[in-house]
Amino acid sequence: MIFTLGLGIAGAAWATSISSMCTILLIYYWYYTGRTCLRLRIIRRPERSSVREILSIATPRALEEFSSGVFLLLQRMIIMLVAGSEAVMMHTLAFLYLDLLMVIPDALGSSALTVGSACIGQRDQEKLDRGVKFTVYLGFGIPLIMSLVLFMFPEQLMAIFINSETEPFKEEIIWATRLYSLLLPFYVMTKITSYLLQVIRKSKLSASFNVLIGVVKTLFNVMPLVLGLYTFEAVVWSIAGGYLAAAVIMMLVTVIQYRKFDINSLDLEPVKARS
Repeated sequence: MIFTLGLGIAGAAWATSISSMCTILLIYYWYYTGRTCLRLRIIRRPERSSVREILSIATPRALEEFSSGVFLLLQRMIIMLVAGSEAVMMHTLAFLYLDLLMVIPDALGSSALTVGSACIGQRDQEKLDRGVKFTVYLGFGIPLIMSLVLFMFPEQLMAIFINSETEPFKEEIIWATRLYSLLLPFYVMTKITSYLLQVIRKSKLSASFNVLIGVVKTLFNVMPLVLGLYTFEAVVWSIAGGYLAAAVIMMLVTVIQYRKFDINSLDLEPVKARS
């Protein structure tokens, strides 16, 4: 749609919207036709306890996603105020691979939620501990390897984004990409720890701290304005500091909460594992 229909940026927006709608329709088709173990049906009188339990997780999660979008918008505005629209472009390109690799925490976090919920239902603390450790090891190990690759070969990996319009900013983009690559393991762990808090029934706490780290990152972002450093380098360092501080906060909170977590204190009926 971008090139064939000549719609440009509007074509990209239409393509994203249409592909998302197709995905939703496919999911509903699979559920309603019974192609999965779970089949959807219209419930006239849903159980209040079930609705309450769903909303107790969905509402904080929605707040997390909404707050993340708001703080991201503020970040872009601050970058533009500090170093202009070119800085927004350079930051977006340099951060591209980090955003792309966020499939790692989403995949691991979704798995941790499923496995962790089953372990809690069975009151199996040992199995839960193994699952959490496995998630943390993979969540830090895989991004660490990808971080080293991105740090060693930024010019080669960013070559596809360098054209006549971005060529004048090539050196700044490569430098920012290399610096951001060092943040990748911590950036991933920030999201994984959020999932782990949800595993141990701390969804509201996860949402609250996600808002807090959004504020922390915004405070770091405004530092160049406060110090009068109107350069792209100052923008990058402030963003890096904000993400690192956010990761440290979330990891500390998760460790403290997990150590306090007692699986036997939950008011749940034990579920027998299927053979």
